[in-house]
Amino acid sequence: MNRRSPRFLFEAIFDSAYLIFTLVAGIYLLMTASSTSTPRFLYGCMALILGIGDSFHLIPRILSVLRGTTNHLEKFLGYGKMVTSVTMTVFYGFLYLIWTRQYPQFSISVLIPLLLLVLMVVRIILCFDSRNDWGHPATTAKWSFYRNLPFVGIGLIIVLLYFYSSVQVKDSLQLLPVAVILSFAFYLPVALYAHKKPMLGMLMLPKTLAYVWIICMGFSLS
Repeated sequence: MNRRSPRFLFEAIFDSAYLIFTLVAGIYLLMTASSTSTPRFLYGCMALILGIGDSFHLIPRILSVLRGTTNHLEKFLGYGKMVTSVTMTVFYGFLYLIWTRQYPQFSISVLIPLLLLVLMVVRIILCFDSRNDWGHPATTAKWSFYRNLPFVGIGLIIVLLYFYSSVQVKDSLQLLPVAVILSFAFYLPVALYAHKKPMLGMLMLPKTLAYVWIICMGFSLS
């Protein structure tokens, strides 16, 4: 397949713009936060983690388009996906911390953050398992299912928390659960079935836009 086709060139431009936006947005949020304890500061940290983590996977993809081949970048692409999988887990951990700072008036059972922590640890452990075969860009479908199972649980907890607060508080984060649901709706078909139908990989573009939407919501935080 020609890596310099219009489709791949568009993807490279799109990925570059996304990384620049995410990193610049993260730095801006950190610089404009009034203190390190504010939701805005945590949002900036979260945006930087997202951008830095995704760069491990997206930069090799961009380079593969510029060079017209992936032959020398396969391992970087594969292990870049591993780094991205771990940082995405941390990303949702930050969304939980932001929820606690943004909505201190709401109390929840201690079991919820405990369950979230357990799911995050399990997800990260599964990501580091050698049976994922990260050295190849197309990892095994079975282990893709295993490592994404706790990830879905993490996303569900975040959706329920933000939905719970959005019912009573109308602010810039009230549509965040919608963005998270959309991100998973676009991501899961790729993670589970792209090895059979590569064209499903195009769903990563709207999935990325869902994360851009999430980052944009943080600009109104104090």
